Amino acid sequence: MKQSFKFKNAALVMALAAIYPLHSHGAAGVTQFAVGDVNVRRGQAVTPLIRGQQISSGDQVITGRSGQTQLRFSDGGLVSLAPNSQFNIDRYADDNQPEDGFFASLLRGGMRAITGLVGKRNHDNYRISTSTATIGIRGSAFSANYNPDGSLNVAGEQDGIVVCTNAGCVELIVGEVVRVTGSDQLPQRTSARSNVPPMAVSQDLFVAENPAVIQLISIPEAQETLINGVLTGMSAMFAFGDGSIDRNPRGGTDPSSGSATFVDGQMVLHIGLSGNLQLAQQIGTVDTVEKTSAGSGTFGIVGTADDPALMGWGYWDTGRITYGSDGQVLAGNDFNYDQNHGVHYLVGRPAAQAQMPVTGTASYSLLGGTNPTAYDSELQILRIGTLNSAGLNVDFGMGRLNAFVNTTFAGPDGDVSVQISGYGYVSGSSFHSSQSGDGYEYNYDSGGAFYGFFAGSQATRAGMVYRGYDDSLGTVDGAAVFLKSGAGMAYSQQSGMSVLFVSDDGYLFDYYPRGSDYYSPDASVGTGHFIGNELYLHDDGEDSNYGYGYGSAGYLAANSPVSSSGSIGNAGDSDFIGWGYWAKGTQGSNGSAYTNRTGVHYLAGRPTPGSDMPITGVATYTKVGGTAPTATLDGTTITGRLLDASLTVDFLIGRGTASISTDFAKNGATIPVLIQDSNIYLNGSTFCGSNVNGFFTGAQATRAGMIYQKNEGGVLGVVQGAVGLQRGGFTASPPPP
Repeated sequence: MKQSFKFKNAALVMALAAIYPLHSHGAAGVTQFAVGDVNVRRGQAVTPLIRGQQISSGDQVITGRSGQTQLRFSDGGLVSLAPNSQFNIDRYADDNQPEDGFFASLLRGGMRAITGLVGKRNHDNYRISTSTATIGIRGSAFSANYNPDGSLNVAGEQDGIVVCTNAGCVELIVGEVVRVTGSDQLPQRTSARSNVPPMAVSQDLFVAENPAVIQLISIPEAQETLINGVLTGMSAMFAFGDGSIDRNPRGGTDPSSGSATFVDGQMVLHIGLSGNLQLAQQIGTVDTVEKTSAGSGTFGIVGTADDPALMGWGYWDTGRITYGSDGQVLAGNDFNYDQNHGVHYLVGRPAAQAQMPVTGTASYSLLGGTNPTAYDSELQILRIGTLNSAGLNVDFGMGRLNAFVNTTFAGPDGDVSVQISGYGYVSGSSFHSSQSGDGYEYNYDSGGAFYGFFAGSQATRAGMVYRGYDDSLGTVDGAAVFLKSGAGMAYSQQSGMSVLFVSDDGYLFDYYPRGSDYYSPDASVGTGHFIGNELYLHDDGEDSNYGYGYGSAGYLAANSPVSSSGSIGNAGDSDFIGWGYWAKGTQGSNGSAYTNRTGVHYLAGRPTPGSDMPITGVATYTKVGGTAPTATLDGTTITGRLLDASLTVDFLIGRGTASISTDFAKNGATIPVLIQDSNIYLNGSTFCGSNVNGFFTGAQATRAGMIYQKNEGGVLGVVQGAVGLQRGGFTASPPPP
């Protein structure tokens, strides 16, 4: 069965292609780094693969027990291989021709990939084959790894992917994972995660000679020089397992007064002005933070010792803070505090204020980070997890940003996925999270925190320390570093915006649009807060439905990245229709949060004014897009596929019918679910039925959107989702009987 994969995030790969072009004809790519036992088989010859070496179509890249490598292809795509892996470049062509393609095979081990421009130019010509499945990409990033039992795990990390076997295909959204047990078995969703290390660039392989010409530089075959000694102008931030986290860079910014001592690339000591930290004591002192554990821990660094954009990350098992006036370590001093539950650090040279962007947007992709830790203070247990993915979106003109981190831990009752995300502000070259903004609380007794800074001219890199919480694990900490990889999404506030919500937790299934009242459902006084065309907060603006529906003025906000989202038009358009899904949300009133919501589907738009609504005629609306439907049974939610949807309306009599087709994979079988409503009532620009509620937008109701809910009983439970539709044919209403 032929699949069509829509490439959505071209900005990332185009940015990488612009930064790292290949000029050698015939080369498929270049080795960004190779550590340990890494070889390439070309024909019958097997030779070591070294940093800077070109790779070609037909090559087989093999990593041994201690080997890791990262490959950068000519179209900007990246592939990172875990130890004990074999990756065959079956056919690669990047000549801006219709026959261009990226066809490769993962025969063992694990990989993480960011797709390149080849996948954008020809959607069907990007395929990764494995022993059991074929991976096709609609988005821009994924990971895959073989398990000890021979099965395969595949995870979507940005946008969406499709995993196909002989039994059929399963679509994944960001953060979802499937397990493939055989070529004739349908992929099954699982909570397990990839064990492939995050992408990491240890040193830039390409340098700019001028803005228009970027060339490959000569790389010596010897191992790269590790940073040792004391570097000045270095700021650092720490997340301590004992409960404290730095809110501002130690050493300050513009310029930094801090210094960092390195041993073979790992920071082992930092001295700098503490600044305004979360700690209530010794504000403004020159403090020392030092590594006290014997083990090397995990660490990484991007850039050279004299690089103004140098950034690094690392983890110590134990450390010590010394508060003082001159930064000298004073053994036995009362101001020495040992940190025995893990220390994560971020270190780098903050960008000068004059070099920070003041307009525009940017997205940042993960370069590397520490393995996250979770400390349970009651049980005194420290767990080490996996950093699966992370990213930043920044609007420099508005001084706003949002961040997400996806982690996985082995918990007491199986694997636990912890997503840490939130919204925040840019201040100079540093940034911080906030549980409130725009006059609202985003989180109610939950949510994450992140603090960091930018480095390099025009903020080419960024790094942060972060903190979250899970009921079964305790406090989650980590550090991550990012590369500026393309344009981001802008923040905006849109007036006259109404929204319908339906939630997996069973608390929300809106009958009338929030922001519109019962007696005048097309006069919205709501305000939508958007990042790009994705809604992250809605204020209904009044006592919706005169108290019959939603009570006093209130708002709902996302506490997680918006996923499974889309729109018809832009948020500023009068006929805009947008949809999306929040894994977590917050509900509140008068700016104060009071409860959490889970699994929230939304539909947003500006209802058609009554004077612009048709008064006669039959219109048929067909699906443009929608959220991935969810099915919730006994507190467990799975995600399915939205196959089709339609709405037929007779405006003369104010009646309509709707049909939504979905399916779900469960227990090795595909279960179809058809949601139908044959008796829908129209009221102005809104409509409602037993399973479907929605509204129209645009002059003469050219577009429509609806949320839906149906209880399927003991197999799947309650099925929910949101869908956007476009009007097609319009015929005369039949004469009344």
